[in-house]
Amino acid sequence: MKDTKVIFRIMLLAVVLLAGGTAWGEKVYTPADVPNPNIADRSQYVADPAGYLSPEAKAEVNRQLAEVRKATTAEIAVAILPSIGDETVDEFAPELFKQWGLGKKDKDNGMLLLIDIGGKKARIETGYGMEGVFTDAFCSELLRGDLFPRMKENDVDGGVKAVIAHISAVATNPEVRDEIMSELADGQAGLTEEDIETLKEVAWNLAMIVFFAGLCIFVYKVVKTRGKDRYEKALAWRGSLVMLGGAALFSGGMALPLFLIAYILYRLKRNKPLRCPKCGKKMRRLSEKADNAYLTPAEDLEEQIKSVDYDVWECPACHTIEKYAYRSPQTKFAECPACKTVAYEMVSDEVRVKPTDISQGIGVKTYKCRFCGHTKEEQYKIPRLEAAAAAAGAAAAIGSSLSDSGSSGGGFSGGSSGGGGASGGW
Repeated sequence: MKDTKVIFRIMLLAVVLLAGGTAWGEKVYTPADVPNPNIADRSQYVADPAGYLSPEAKAEVNRQLAEVRKATTAEIAVAILPSIGDETVDEFAPELFKQWGLGKKDKDNGMLLLIDIGGKKARIETGYGMEGVFTDAFCSELLRGDLFPRMKENDVDGGVKAVIAHISAVATNPEVRDEIMSELADGQAGLTEEDIETLKEVAWNLAMIVFFAGLCIFVYKVVKTRGKDRYEKALAWRGSLVMLGGAALFSGGMALPLFLIAYILYRLKRNKPLRCPKCGKKMRRLSEKADNAYLTPAEDLEEQIKSVDYDVWECPACHTIEKYAYRSPQTKFAECPACKTVAYEMVSDEVRVKPTDISQGIGVKTYKCRFCGHTKEEQYKIPRLEAAAAAAGAAAAIGSSLSDSGSSGGGFSGGSSGGGGASGGW
């Protein structure tokens, strides 16, 4: 008799364990546990880690929500979870909404359908930009009219599809579409006022840094040119113009006075009349056409190709000639290592040995002086095709991550919940 009672108790316990095992083994989700489906694949809008939706229903819901996003920029997502523990759907939904950043920042046109299977509860959470169309009363009707009757019949597919179809039809209606449409393009997150203020602060700090860098350059030139002759001062101030010009640009104009002063000093030093070193008379600067008679063939070529500009000064009394060279801020011509003429340029760049998957290639750049004809070849290595392909692949991956098309990843756009919507149970 005792054995029969023991067996009966064991069987009863087994039945209880089998009946309650599923519930006891359910994972309790927090908002942080729920993966954003849209990050890895931009075509996915449903988080269903336990697989309550059939593949066909999930595909249909994703298709509809993608069309809504394309037509209206509104970002709507679905989360179906086995259990959210002791947290209510009214607490859970806003947290998940914020974590995913549903909707555009300028419009807050996001919406979330959260279904807690274990608690038999659901909530529709809306952003501010959706509340004018999807009112609390309307959201309540979606739950009580479309979702809950089907959930009572364990028809998760039918319930979710009915709600999303209803939302899609309303959102894409031309009469209300403009009300929820963001001005930001899809995939463009936009900036909040806080973001803009932060950017302004960063820009101001960077501008100040650039300004003080320009000021340091200016002061350095002032100190460096003390005691120098007019030609050396002209060269020094001329050499600072590119840096001070960049400082003026990237400091938002704060360094512009420094650039203008440097330019004026450069012109004054370059154009200041000279005294003849022999007789002391004032010299005059010759025109570009007249000074050619006093230039060497190499110097004449440099002026023709605009690599160097020469100032030629002549004394009207004793006809003494003084020449001053000002190299142009260009990168095409360099100084020839043979004749020192600034007419040395690259004339060809060819591949001598093609790279392969296992070996580097060899390229040859040929340089030649336009004046003396001095020629030199310089070899360089070409990366292996595998390395080049890897670099191209990395660039493609970056481009893909920034792309809005296809099913590449991306996520939502940083919108916020407005606290509107409705919740209930079945």
